[in-house]
Amino acid sequence: MKLRASCIIALLIALAILGIAGPSVYPTGTTLYNPEKAYNMFVLITGGDGFGHLIDMNGNSVHGWKNAGTLTTSLDPALTGGKPGHVLVILNTVEGQGTDLVPGAMTTRITKTIAELDWDSKTVWTFGDKMSDGLARQHHDWARLPNGNTLVLSNLVHALKDFKMPYLLDDVVYEVNPKGDVVWSWVA
Repeated sequence: MKLRASCIIALLIALAILGIAGPSVYPTGTTLYNPEKAYNMFVLITGGDGFGHLIDMNGNSVHGWKNAGTLTTSLDPALTGGKPGHVLVILNTVEGQGTDLVPGAMTTRITKTIAELDWDSKTVWTFGDKMSDGLARQHHDWARLPNGNTLVLSNLVHALKDFKMPYLLDDVVYEVNPKGDVVWSWVA
């Protein structure tokens, strides 16, 4: 019995040592780039440092746009009057109520304004300030349409008659025109 207990203890110690001794540093950046086997292009990423980065295939940042969020999307020049280098970004955020809207719940960052920026980071379009609470509440996705409008996935916070919670958090899709006005919406 003592031998079995000793073996189990030794096994647990060995497993703990292996868990601690595993790699703690992982490679970052481009680890292998073979131009003959890869499509040579640029990649747009959000690096968690407050910028959307345009990187080359070697992982070098070649351009950046200030971004308060975690989503940067390039726009097709066909949708920007032929001008390349335009992106959609989260321009600014605010502290807000957690997604369950329970009093005292964890706060989170809420998208206040989204924007289209040109290559020089000049703001050429915004959405959010015309909403009733001044918040775009955009999350996860957006898309520029061929007609120049932009689809924006957002949260809609509203009261619902006879609902137990004081407010309901719904997903909503807004179609926003170039002036920043909502011209159509669909509430999930």
